[in-house]
Amino acid sequence: MKKSLRLVVIVVLMGLLADCADKGPAEPDYTDALTGAALESAAAKDYWAADYFTPLDAQRYGLRTFEVTVGEPETFTSSIVGTHTVPYQTGAKTGTILWFWNDPMLLHVDGRTLSQLNDDGYYLSTDCDLTDFPSERVMGRITDGMILDQRGDVWRVHPSDPDDCIPGTEDSGVWLIQIRDVNVGGKKYNDAILMWDLEPGSDHKTLDFYGKDEELGITGPSSDETNGWAIDGWAIVGFRQGIIAVGDFWVDSGELDEFAELVSIEPLGEPVIPAACPTEADFVVTDEDELLDALARAEPGAVIGLDGYFGITSALYIETDDITLTCATPGSGLYVEPGWFVEDFILVPAKRAIVDRLILDASGTTYYAYYAGNDGAWWRAEDVQFTNNTVTCGPSGCAFFPGVAGAIITDNYFEAPGSATGIHLQGQGPLDEDGWPERRTDGSRVERNTIVATAPQPSCGFCGGIRPRDGRNLVVSHNTVEGPWLNSISTAMLYDSEISSNRLEGAQWNGIALSRNRTSDFSTVNNVFRGNRVNGAGFPGVRVLYACDNVFDGNNLKFNNLDGIEIPGIDDIGMWLGPYSGANIVLGNKNVIVDDGDYDCDGDFLSDPNIIAGSGRLMRGIDLADNATEATSSHGKLK
Repeated sequence: MKKSLRLVVIVVLMGLLADCADKGPAEPDYTDALTGAALESAAAKDYWAADYFTPLDAQRYGLRTFEVTVGEPETFTSSIVGTHTVPYQTGAKTGTILWFWNDPMLLHVDGRTLSQLNDDGYYLSTDCDLTDFPSERVMGRITDGMILDQRGDVWRVHPSDPDDCIPGTEDSGVWLIQIRDVNVGGKKYNDAILMWDLEPGSDHKTLDFYGKDEELGITGPSSDETNGWAIDGWAIVGFRQGIIAVGDFWVDSGELDEFAELVSIEPLGEPVIPAACPTEADFVVTDEDELLDALARAEPGAVIGLDGYFGITSALYIETDDITLTCATPGSGLYVEPGWFVEDFILVPAKRAIVDRLILDASGTTYYAYYAGNDGAWWRAEDVQFTNNTVTCGPSGCAFFPGVAGAIITDNYFEAPGSATGIHLQGQGPLDEDGWPERRTDGSRVERNTIVATAPQPSCGFCGGIRPRDGRNLVVSHNTVEGPWLNSISTAMLYDSEISSNRLEGAQWNGIALSRNRTSDFSTVNNVFRGNRVNGAGFPGVRVLYACDNVFDGNNLKFNNLDGIEIPGIDDIGMWLGPYSGANIVLGNKNVIVDDGDYDCDGDFLSDPNIIAGSGRLMRGIDLADNATEATSSHGKLK
C-alpha cells in the first residue's frame, strides 16, 4: 500500500506557502505535539513555513519543471494560474490556484497561516452548507522534529453542485517535520524541510532509498522519530525555494516507489521592454516621415533602428529583401496616431525580413499587427522573423502568415483585446487533389511566445491563440496561451510536426483542437504532441478528429470540459478521440479519455484503433458530439 505523489503534495502545500502574507500574530507553540527523541531536539531549529515557499505570484514562481528520477520516467510542471473565491458563510475566502502535476490547489493565506481550500475538485468545509473551513487544515509554525496531526472530519462540497456533498470522514494527515541540509539536482539547500507522511496504524519500516539517500545527503527517520509509524510519502522544501522534491514509499516494505525532483525554473513570458538593441543601425529614425524614407531607401541587409515610441498614420511596408526593423534605444516602437484610420500596421511582402525588439500597439488598426504573405506574385515573403516584440494585437489578429514557409516567430508577448486569431499560419493558393495549397507553411517555428486574450475571442471557430496549418515539419513549442481563445491551439492539414511543452489555459472550447476547417479527411497526421499542459478548457482538453498516426505523450490534461457534456461520475475529460480518428498512440495518460476512434487510416477498409496507455480512466461508447461548432470567420482571409 502506498499513496500517490499527488496526495503527498496536496498536504505539503498546505503548510508551506505563507511567505507572501503580512506578518500576523504569533501562532500557538506546537511543542506539545512532539514525542520521544523529537522533544529533545525541538529547540535546535525553529522556523515559520513562511520562510520556505516562494510568494504566491505567478511571475516570481515561474514555470517549474520536475523530473521523475525513481519510477517510470516522466516530467511535469508547476505554476500559478489565477485566483478563485470560495463562498463560506462565515466569510468568503479567496485562494491562489497553484498547479502541481495534474492538480489545481486552491491556497488561501491569512496572516502567517495557510489553508488549502480544495481537494480533488471539491471545496473543503465543516459541513455540507459551506459554513466554514475546517480548522484542522490550517498550519503556520514548523519545528524540527515535530509531529503535525491534521486529522479531522472534513466535508467536501462540489463547486458547481451544492447537493453533491461528501459527508465528513477522518482524513489522514500526520507528518514528521525535519530540518536538514540536502543536495537536490546537484545543488545544496541549507536547512531544507523534510516532510515525512506518516501512516498511523502501520508499523515503522526501515526505508530503502535505492541509493537516493546518499545522493541527497540524508538518512531516513528512525522508529522513535516517527512514533513507531510507517512512512507513506515525503517531500523536500528548500528555504525560499518551495517544493524541490517529492516521493512515496511502499508502506509494507519501506521501499521507495517514486521520486521526482525540480530540474528547472523558467520565467513566464511577460510584456517587458527589450533590454538591449543592436549596437549599429544604418538608419536611425525618430518619427514616421524618417521611417518611411528609410524603408524606401534601404538596400538589402540594411538595419533600421527606431529611436523612440512614436505614432504612424498609414501602414508600413517592408518591400526590400533582408531588411531588419528593430530598436535603436530600448522601449522604442509604434502606435496608431489617434484619429487616423489605419487598416494594417506592418506589412511584409519581402523575403527574410526581420522585425525585432519593438513595442507595437495595433489596437488602433482594422486588421493585424503584423502581416507577411506570399501570393506567388508581388507578395513573396519567406523565411521571415518576428522576434522579441511586445505586441497589442489588432481586431483581426496578432500576426498572420499566409503562404509563408520557414517563418520564425519566437520570444514575443502578444496581448489580444478580443482579436479573432493570434499567431496564424496557413497556406495560400489553389488546392491539389489531397487538399494541400500551392504555397505552404513548411518548416515554420513558433516558440517561447506568450499569447494572452484579455477578452473573449469573438469569431472564427477554427482559429485560436496559435493556428498552425497547411505544412510539414512545423515546431510549436514552449509557448504560453492564456485566456478565452476559442481554441488555444487549433491545427489542420498538419503533418510530421511537433507540438510540445506548451502551457494552454482557459480556452472556451479546446486547449488543442485538431482538424477544424479541414480540406482533407486526413488532416492531422504523424505529429507528436508531447508534454503540453491543457487546463480550464470548456470542452475536452484535446479534440482529436480526422487524425491518424499521431503520438500524444505525457500531456497534462486535468481540469477540462468545464462546459461540456456531463457524464455521471465524470467531471473532467482530458481528451476526446472522435469517430474520425485512428492509429493514434496516447502514452502516459493520467487523465480521463473518451475514445470513439474507428477510422480507416490506411485504406484497407478496416478500422485502425487508437492505442491508449497509462493509469488514467479510459471510456468508450459515449456520444460526445462536437458542441463547439466550426463557426465561419468574419475575416475572409483566414482559414
